[in-house]
Amino acid sequence: MTVHFQGEVRADWTIEPRTPSVRVVRGEIFESLVSVRNRSVREVVAMVVKDIRPQDAAGALIHLGCGPTFTLVLKPGETVAVPSTYFVAEDAAKSVDAFEIAYAVYSFEPYAVEPLRLGRRIYAERCINCHGPKAHGDGSTARLLAGGVSDLAPSLRQKTDRDLLQAIAQGVGPMPAFAPALGVAEQQALVVYLRDLGK
Repeated sequence: MTVHFQGEVRADWTIEPRTPSVRVVRGEIFESLVSVRNRSVREVVAMVVKDIRPQDAAGALIHLGCGPTFTLVLKPGETVAVPSTYFVAEDAAKSVDAFEIAYAVYSFEPYAVEPLRLGRRIYAERCINCHGPKAHGDGSTARLLAGGVSDLAPSLRQKTDRDLLQAIAQGVGPMPAFAPALGVAEQQALVVYLRDLGK
């Protein structure tokens, strides 16, 4: 059977499946290479979504590496090539002679209304008690922590989005790791709000 690859452009990103199509034997593993480039002038978080077509046969094309959705943080002009590994089940429908894997890149716009609103809510629920309303480390519980809470303002001017996302996901000092509690889009929205605070 044949697997076709298709790339779709969203916002300031380009995506290029390196192999237009490949012949695949049922029961064998195969790999594709997807190249994503940030054409914008700023660092942006992007989500790459894979759509398997036809839908009624999607269950026969199994992701082994780099699942159906993954997130990238790229600097301006940066390009990343992501290998994706698949397996076509031996019991794939005989009537389906070809699959299509369509990759779409969705740019996370930093000042979109919805992410900003979501980030503000998350900050109010999880961060304000320690970091304070303007992220100056003067929250109501900050004095109870050993060493207090530092002023975030300098970090918001100096650190990249990648740094902030890592701190949110993994935690810093007494601040817990939020990766188990917040999804990727929620962590990104929190960075959007932090950037807005730091303006």
